[in-house]
Amino acid sequence: MRALDSFVLTGAIKLFRESKGVKPYRHHTMLVHESVKQAEHDAVADDFKALWKSAGYSQAKSLSRLDKLWAEDFAVVSAARGSELENPGSFAELEEFIGAAYDKISEGASPVIVVNGAAEKDYKQDSLDFQERGVWKILVGGTKLSRGFTVEGLTITYYTRRTGQADTLMQMGRWFGFRPGYRDLVRLFIGRTVGGPAGADYDMYKAFEAIVRDEQEFRNELTRFSGVNEKGEPWVTPRDVPPMVFQQLPWLRPTARNKMFNADLVYRGMGGESFSFTMQPPRGDGSINARHFEAVTPLLKSLDETGSFNFVDKDDVSRSFTARYGIVPAHVVLEAVDQFEWANGWDFGPHREALSTAIESGLLEDFAVLLPYPKTREPIEIKGWHEKLPIVNRKRQEREYRTGFTGTAVRERDAIEHIAGSPKKNGGPLAGALHRKTRGALILVFANDPAPRQLKRAQAGPVDSRDFATLFSYALPHAAEPLGRIGFRVKQSGTGAIVDAN
Repeated sequence: MRALDSFVLTGAIKLFRESKGVKPYRHHTMLVHESVKQAEHDAVADDFKALWKSAGYSQAKSLSRLDKLWAEDFAVVSAARGSELENPGSFAELEEFIGAAYDKISEGASPVIVVNGAAEKDYKQDSLDFQERGVWKILVGGTKLSRGFTVEGLTITYYTRRTGQADTLMQMGRWFGFRPGYRDLVRLFIGRTVGGPAGADYDMYKAFEAIVRDEQEFRNELTRFSGVNEKGEPWVTPRDVPPMVFQQLPWLRPTARNKMFNADLVYRGMGGESFSFTMQPPRGDGSINARHFEAVTPLLKSLDETGSFNFVDKDDVSRSFTARYGIVPAHVVLEAVDQFEWANGWDFGPHREALSTAIESGLLEDFAVLLPYPKTREPIEIKGWHEKLPIVNRKRQEREYRTGFTGTAVRERDAIEHIAGSPKKNGGPLAGALHRKTRGALILVFANDPAPRQLKRAQAGPVDSRDFATLFSYALPHAAEPLGRIGFRVKQSGTGAIVDAN
């Protein structure tokens, strides 16, 4: 109702301005976009027709509602953004124009016109031709309205459609642009909890915010191509250095999958959200395991405290676990993970790019590193290491399409996400005390990975470092990437862009 009231009220304000000598507003439109399915457009149009009849714009009962909307919204905004325009001093000056706006919108067969590419003969409605006559109507539609159709006089947009592609979403943003003489009147009513797959809700306002940020990041990347040499020639061109396209929301891709055939993922940063790095190569002779353990020994040497952390179990009960922990400089963690080897077909590069970018920008200074100690298993002696360490069982996968382990410390991730600043997780008082704006958090896990004949020794010790795998999960500081961000680069110039030109 508020969107419809805004449409009528802004129409009245336009007519008021005309009475003061402003150039006539030939078109005044409201866009309603809820679905791309033509079959649903009739139902949406019927809903708005019914709402129009019940709103009472031709009766006095609507005036108190419009008066409140004027006082709380339009009077305030127009004073700030339209001070150079003619504005009513009070709602009383607008009253006579409410009826006039209602009459202009109601002219013809209906205040609503369906615009969806179907044959006009299928609809008993006025034709829509902005060149032929003035249009003061509510336009209901889908793809035609959102892309190839110019909506003249657009003032109010009611938008609740979900899409998973940034280019489609940007094309549907018809409220962007210049609105001479009424820029203070433009309003957007957008879905904040739009239903999606598996019952998930999507915030389309946040989605638009994200693609605007993505575009700015893309522009920043293009500045790399600026500058010329002494001959006035550019140092490099986009053809020489493929630009990066960013994606802040994981569910909102730059474009359709089939148009990203020439794109590689090169950046993946999710602030406050943990990721498990379990995609390791086959065991082989165990030498990779040994190198991985050697890589994290600087981290182990920094675990000089022991404490209790919390997590919420699958039955929604808060439980606790004990872990050794310590604070490790971020560059030390980066040096450690740089020594890890990964399974064929899996690339650590996008995660590393986010990690190193956060360090270089000062958004990541150190990590809280946790080593959980299971309650049901005693630590085991490690050959060549000065203390016993906890070793747990994790299933190794040796499939053609995937190698590595099934998981790290799944339940204990609440603690590192809390330390990293996630507003959704509670790892207990100690996790809260360890939180810093520029601090990430990491969990280390050592998983049994013995040669077949060494199984008993792996369970009792002493254990060779070749016979257990080093796994880890980490979360970047939430402040480093509060919305999350994904970046793509063109694989090869001259073979098609990330976004199809068509």
